[in-house]
Amino acid sequence: MPLGHRFWPRSLRGEVFRSNGDEFLRANIAEFGDLVYFQNFGVRVLQVNHPELIQEMLVQDAPHQHRGIVMQRSRMVLGEGLLTSEEPLNMRQRRLAQPAFHRDRIAGYGAVIGEYAQKNDSPLAGRRRD
Repeated sequence: MPLGHRFWPRSLRGEVFRSNGDEFLRANIAEFGDLVYFQNFGVRVLQVNHPELIQEMLVQDAPHQHRGIVMQRSRMVLGEGLLTSEEPLNMRQRRLAQPAFHRDRIAGYGAVIGEYAQKNDSPLAGRRRD
C-alpha cells in the first residue's frame, strides 16, 4: 500500500496545523499519486484519487464498504436511513427511493412547484425576480 505523509513528522514541523485539508490532499496527489495511505490523529485513511478507482470503490465494491465513524455515530440520531445504513438494508432503501428521482418525476416536481409559486396564497406570489 502506498505510504503517504507521516503524521508525527508533519506534526513536529507544524504542518498539521498550518495547512488546510485541501492543500494536504493536493500535495498527497502530487507526491504519491492515485492511492495514498496515511494516518491522521490515529485514524487510518486511504485517499483514493483516480476516477476509475473511485468508481470501483463506490459502485462495484460498494457492498464491502462500511460507513465512516461520523455516519456510524450519526445513526443514533438519524436512524437507519440512506446516509447511515449498511448493506443489504441500504440497497433496499436505495431501490425504494430511486423511482422518485427519475428524470420524468423530477420534471413533474418542477411543474408542481411552479404552480404553487403562481398561486396568490404563496409567499412567493407578487415578488419580482431582479
